[in-house]
Amino acid sequence: MLTSFTQTDFDFAKTYGQDKIVLRDGHFMGDTNSLNVFENFTKLDISKFQHSAKDNGNHHIDIWTSSSLGTCKIMKISSKIPIDTTINETEINGQKTGPQTIRATFEFVTYQFTQRHNPNKLTYISIRHEGLSEYYIDNKEFQISYVTAFVGMELIYNKTKKEILTMLTTN
Repeated sequence: MLTSFTQTDFDFAKTYGQDKIVLRDGHFMGDTNSLNVFENFTKLDISKFQHSAKDNGNHHIDIWTSSSLGTCKIMKISSKIPIDTTINETEINGQKTGPQTIRATFEFVTYQFTQRHNPNKLTYISIRHEGLSEYYIDNKEFQISYVTAFVGMELIYNKTKKEILTMLTTN
């Protein structure tokens, strides 16, 4: 269980900017045409928003709310998922390997934006050092697949994604 996170700042512009660089380099497959709906949130001034935070297992949840027009609620879920396991066989660059020990901590950051004048929820899921993983416009999912992926990610991704999506609907 995580007991503290040092960063509670709204840093979507930084995350989005880093992910755009990775996407620009072109080592991915997926639909990024509608990604520009997130652009306005990179310039958002949240100085007048109210902020609350809590921890939930390996996840830290920040919530910013505003009663003014425009954006009403922003959720940021920072997730640190450790993995320490041995897999029997894997394929790297087309060659099978024997047992491989995986010790890593994967860091996810998820943002969800809910606007008063727009019932659609915009959700953005990014993985540190890998980039944008997927995004949602309301319930429509847009997945991004990279040519290379971190070994071990497949062991934790679906479970972590399910936990994150559940927290977004219950907070």
